[in-house]
Amino acid sequence: MNQNIITDTTSQAIAQRDAARVIDTVMGPLVITRQDAEQVIEMMSKAKAANTHRAHASRLAVFRSWLASEGLQLIDGVTIPAPVIVKYLNSRWQGGRKLSTIDADLAAICYWHAEQGMDSPARDKAVRDCIAGIKRQTAESVRNGDATRKATPADAADASAIVRMIRAIDAQGQHEAIRLRDRAMLLLGFATGMRRGEIAALRAEHVEWFPQGVIVSVWAGKTGDRQAQITHNTDANLCAIAALRAWMDFAGITSGPIFRQVIVTPRGDRRAIVTERPIAGQVIARTLAKWADAANLPAGRWSGHSLRAGFCVQGVIDGVPESELRAQTGHKSAVFYGYAQRAQAFSVRRNSALRG
Repeated sequence: MNQNIITDTTSQAIAQRDAARVIDTVMGPLVITRQDAEQVIEMMSKAKAANTHRAHASRLAVFRSWLASEGLQLIDGVTIPAPVIVKYLNSRWQGGRKLSTIDADLAAICYWHAEQGMDSPARDKAVRDCIAGIKRQTAESVRNGDATRKATPADAADASAIVRMIRAIDAQGQHEAIRLRDRAMLLLGFATGMRRGEIAALRAEHVEWFPQGVIVSVWAGKTGDRQAQITHNTDANLCAIAALRAWMDFAGITSGPIFRQVIVTPRGDRRAIVTERPIAGQVIARTLAKWADAANLPAGRWSGHSLRAGFCVQGVIDGVPESELRAQTGHKSAVFYGYAQRAQAFSVRRNSALRG
């Protein structure tokens, strides 16, 4: 289907209404023919449709990334199962998205179905119940004075949490491509204290390999350019360097993005295709939340920032000098103080050597 040709009767109806208002405003002593009016309506209809398509395309891109993190993909002519949509909408809600955002997410999914000539999934009872449940929770938030659903600080993925997530990854029977990528992503994120966007933007050219460990160059980070150093872990199964090497060797990555989208075919031999497209930062957040759930960790605000928070909190617990931690993360002193406070709630475990 030509993506430039968009049929959207709703957009046309809105355009007709708005065009009528424009004509009423400028008409005055002028004479506007039917042809003039039709041209205005057509022009405004196209603008509305194009804007609608762009908005839906942006939200579908986020949905595609989430599907990829689940080992799934959109296939033309194949209806998305309701349980998949419910899981996605719930993940968006748990991630702190507002009801209006989730409604727009569902509208984009319905739009894709309509473009494929398929029924709207919004009619499915499971999807309707999911939206109804989110609406009820939104109403409760408003009554409790939390109408904005302001995000709370991310749960820190400390050493014990990372160990449990890695065990869950190895035990879940995922395709080897997903298993190796996710292991490397979590272990490297925890070992470097990088932000999710910095992890997503990491390229093979940014990693220097040495016998003692690796140096990761973080370019154009939020806190400026810096370098993060990692040494080998005595436990090879929990070593970020070994995990990164295993993933890059498996995927044949010698240049370009390190963490890439992986598409696993849903049937047959379940082949994995490692694309050249880098993952989005949101994929890291969803991946961490996914494995936190699989590891039966306490439900909370798991996000892409949990790895960075875990590095800082665990470092403070282990007695690493603040100056060294801040050099690795690029944190300012005032911001880092918050991690020092949170670290007091944790028991001591080693950050330098994750242990199973």
